[in-house]
Amino acid sequence: MSRSRRSIAVGAVALLLCGQSVRAVAQPAGPNAPDSSATPNASVGAPAPSPERERLSDAGELERIISLYSGGKYEECTREVVHLLDPENKDRLRNPEVLEEARLYHATCLVMNGREKEAISPLRAALTHNPTMGTPDSLTFPPPLISLFLQVRKEFGDAIRAEEEKRLAALAEAARAAQATEQAERARVKKLEELASTEILIERGSRFVASLPFGVGQYQNGSNVLGTVFLMSETLLLGTSLAGVAVMGSQYSLIDPRAYGSDITKNAKIARSVSIVSFYGFVAVAAGGIVEAHVNFVDEVRTERKRSLPKELRTPSKRANGSSAHLLPWVTPSNGGLELGVVGTF
Repeated sequence: MSRSRRSIAVGAVALLLCGQSVRAVAQPAGPNAPDSSATPNASVGAPAPSPERERLSDAGELERIISLYSGGKYEECTREVVHLLDPENKDRLRNPEVLEEARLYHATCLVMNGREKEAISPLRAALTHNPTMGTPDSLTFPPPLISLFLQVRKEFGDAIRAEEEKRLAALAEAARAAQATEQAERARVKKLEELASTEILIERGSRFVASLPFGVGQYQNGSNVLGTVFLMSETLLLGTSLAGVAVMGSQYSLIDPRAYGSDITKNAKIARSVSIVSFYGFVAVAAGGIVEAHVNFVDEVRTERKRSLPKELRTPSKRANGSSAHLLPWVTPSNGGLELGVVGTF
């Protein structure tokens, strides 16, 4: 009985000592010791490295990134690159060649860490800054990165071609619109020049002029054809009448008082009849023309007349064509006097 109690007590003491040793191992060694319960991924999203260090040159920072990648520290490599590529970081990388390499190593670290989708962004950024960027060296970068780079470059090239085609189409449309605008402007200027070089004359109609014979009223109303008909008809009738009077007068001057009833007397009578009929015909036609002129009387008649534009209003081509020929007189003394001439350019 006493032996069993003693063994139980010894076992309890052993358990107590074991628990104390376990608690001693679980406690940190000092107040500044790191927390071992923190997971390694707790600081993955931090944009900047935790330890403070001196900023190296761009090439030196790139070598440090390469050393982190070579050592398999992909998370730390990613944090360092993100920090060095941050636009708000005053110590960011600035060398274009170093920036391109840093973006490649950033994508490589993401790929090696199983984050292929996130690796597309730095590759696109590298291709955006250098569209003619070549394929990364297969001896330096792993095959998954090269495959992803080729895929992104193809998509990027397709996007660039589509954007270029869109830009060319926009330029072609703008060129067509500019050409159409230029043609419209040229037509407008030509029309303005025609309007400016055309002078419109307004002639007020006169009732007095409409009462004149020989188609004057028709000419005033703008009926030139009808006016010509009246002019020729009335001129012919009046001329015939006057010719009859002249013939009759000449025949009467030849008549012998004792030769009444001779052929001369008959000719004089015929000439007199022709003169009378022609005169009345003239009066009738003239009256008809006057009546027609008053019936179709036009208050005002508009006529157009061309005139030359001033030099400052002409187009350059017309101005050059108009001033292509120049003539200048010249005078020079000679032995016998003066010599006169004209000199010109054509």
